[in-house]
Amino acid sequence: MNESVHLLNESVLLLNESVLLLNESVHLLNESVLLLNESVLLLNESIHLLNESVLLLNESVLLLNESVHLLNESVPLLNESVLLLNENPCGQPPIKTVVSPLVILLGGPSASKTVSPRRQAGSPLINTVLLPSMTTPGP
Repeated sequence: MNESVHLLNESVLLLNESVLLLNESVHLLNESVLLLNESVLLLNESIHLLNESVLLLNESVLLLNESVHLLNESVPLLNESVLLLNENPCGQPPIKTVVSPLVILLGGPSASKTVSPRRQAGSPLINTVLLPSMTTPGP
């Protein structure tokens, strides 16, 4: 009978150890479930951020398409502007001066003359590389 009690006690100890291991396993399983839930939340947040990024990207594409459309609309207007700039009723190019006068006589704008070694302009629409040889300001 002593041996039976001893075996029974040993069985109870083993059963208690098994219960402890089972409790530890349940605890680890609960921790794993919590970590899994946290991972799912992070994944959902990442999906939400990705969806927001896709919406912003789509909005950017729409704005880019609108910009391209506006640029395409402006090309004919720019071409027309270039044509109008190239047209000249007098048949001469507009004034284009490259070099400033050599001397301004009498010290400034109030009563000055511009002296240059080149000839004076013959008409308002000319193409020159220097200013006229001499000019006298008006009143």
